[in-house]
Amino acid sequence: GRICRGDSTNLTSFVPTNSFDIVMTGYIDPIVDPLGLGLIENWQHEPWCNSKNESKQSLMKEEQKEINAWFALWASQMMALVKPGGIVI
Repeated sequence: GRICRGDSTNLTSFVPTNSFDIVMTGYIDPIVDPLGLGLIENWQHEPWCNSKNESKQSLMKEEQKEINAWFALWASQMMALVKPGGIVI
C-alpha cells in the first residue's frame, strides 16, 4: 500500500484516478466571506439571511453557491481518486 498526502483540489494532476482503496480528509477550514461582504463571524450572517431585503437574500444565496462549489471541487477530486467500491471518509 501507499499513503499520499496532498491537497485534494489538485491531486489528480499527478495521481492517477482510481488509485486508492480509501480516501480520507481531515478537518477542512470553512470558507469565510467568499464574496468579500465583510461578514466574517457566523452571527453576522443571520441578519442578512433573515432579512426581507431581496438584495441581501440574493447575496446570501450567491455566497452559499460559492461555498457549495468549493466543497464540490475537493469532494469530486476525492471521489475520482478512490477505486470503484472504495471508501471516502
